Amino acid sequence: MKQCLHFFKLIIWKYVPISRPKNIVIRGRFLISRKTNFSIDSNSKLVVMGDADFTNARINLRDSTISCISIICNDSNIFAQASNLVFNEFVNFRNAAISIKNSNIEGNNHFRVHHYNLNINKSSFKAGSYFMCDGQRGNESKFEMWNASFLCKDNCRIQAYIIVSNGKLIIGSNSFLNKGTKVNCQIAIEIGSYVMISYDCVLLDNNSHSINYLERRKEIDAGFPNGTKQLQNKEIPKSPIKIEDDVWIGVNTMVFKGVTIGSKSVIAAGTYLTKSVLNNSLVYGNPNQRRGI
Repeated sequence: MKQCLHFFKLIIWKYVPISRPKNIVIRGRFLISRKTNFSIDSNSKLVVMGDADFTNARINLRDSTISCISIICNDSNIFAQASNLVFNEFVNFRNAAISIKNSNIEGNNHFRVHHYNLNINKSSFKAGSYFMCDGQRGNESKFEMWNASFLCKDNCRIQAYIIVSNGKLIIGSNSFLNKGTKVNCQIAIEIGSYVMISYDCVLLDNNSHSINYLERRKEIDAGFPNGTKQLQNKEIPKSPIKIEDDVWIGVNTMVFKGVTIGSKSVIAAGTYLTKSVLNNSLVYGNPNQRRGI
């Protein structure tokens, strides 16, 4: 018996370094694989209700709270500092890298992250049921947030590259953002329900850089393209984008700042949209041609 206990003690401390966490409550099955690094610092709380599986995951928490029901982590990286993660039934991270710092993430039933990177810094991330971020191995699929908020309703799938800096991104229910699409939000982008956004589209609620060449020089001298100045530039023009319910945006479309797309409208492939669109409109070509549906 002593040999058996000694064996399990070696296995636990070799493969699962735990820095004496506090307030751990586990009801049901709890499994940590040999390849997992699982570290919880002081003043932390982990609550697992039901099954849990941290297969090949690397998890590091500091002054954080995790409350999960039925969680699975496959080949995932999770880092949380002074953060809260709250999930309900069935949480699945597979081949994902998740970094949460001074932020909170809340998800409901069937919150899934596959081959996707979440980097949430000083932000709020709330998703409804059947939410999914997924990409492909080797592709650049990221969701990055700084001083921002994200609110998504039920049954949404995101494959796009999303950056939200000092802004708010809202997505309604049953909406889809396809692969290769890029969303850059620095003030506000609102996407309604039953919205389909195709491949390789761009949603841009800001000009990215100043039109004044002297300001661009200052930006470069201050460190761009490392991004140190760009994300702090408050002088560039910004204006919210709103995409109403039941809109279909075709492949290679660009939607620029200040545009509202009325409900049930279709934006044809390759369109550069700089002006707002009425409900039930079909927009195509450059310059845009418009007619009712």
